[in-house]
Amino acid sequence: MVGKFLYSKLNTILQSEFDCKLFPLIATHNSQLPFIVYNQINSNPVFAKGAHPMVDHLYQLDIYADTYRECQAITERVIELLNFQSGFDANSDLCVFSCTYTNQSDGYNDEDKTYRVTLNFKIIINN
Repeated sequence: MVGKFLYSKLNTILQSEFDCKLFPLIATHNSQLPFIVYNQINSNPVFAKGAHPMVDHLYQLDIYADTYRECQAITERVIELLNFQSGFDANSDLCVFSCTYTNQSDGYNDEDKTYRVTLNFKIIINN
């Protein structure tokens, strides 16, 4: 469900602005750069007396590109599109309580000559 939310928020804009594709868990073999792979790191129920049940998800988004500049540009756009999102998302039929950018790390794969930025987002949804 949360993957559908991420896809609905990111796919169209990133595809039109950067020709960037999104993949759950793993990119298809020989995918053209740039692309993003997203996956759930963990999921925990949140219980509060008198409150509607919620689930706290941690999602990781790995952004891959040919250049560090392009990786950073996509990263900035992803953060802009997701950070502090909340409310009902009709495309995913999901009520998002909050979506918060939590951290980032950068990397480089010398073998493939690709740059990577890893972003983590805490996404709390109402069940």
